[in-house]
Amino acid sequence: VTTTFGINLDVLYRVRSTGRWRPYFGAGPNFALSHQGFDAVDEEDDTNRFDFSDTDFETGFNFIAGARSERGVFVEMKATAYGVTNVRFIVGFDF
Repeated sequence: VTTTFGINLDVLYRVRSTGRWRPYFGAGPNFALSHQGFDAVDEEDDTNRFDFSDTDFETGFNFIAGARSERGVFVEMKATAYGVTNVRFIVGFDF
């Protein structure tokens, strides 16, 4: 079992555009706290069932590029460098 808690402090800059799609770019730091594992004990034992010994704290930096339409649809690519490295492609609707 893995539990993750993250904070992203991203800042976005919207590019002025006369078209239907408005591009934007952004960046910012991120902080992630994760815990892996679940230790169970006998029911007769009254000790805590959770073991917090395998907890990690990671930091990284996000880079964002995307575009938003007038109707609320958006597409975005978000890449994280350093700590937890990954790339995400997101499509959504903003209302």
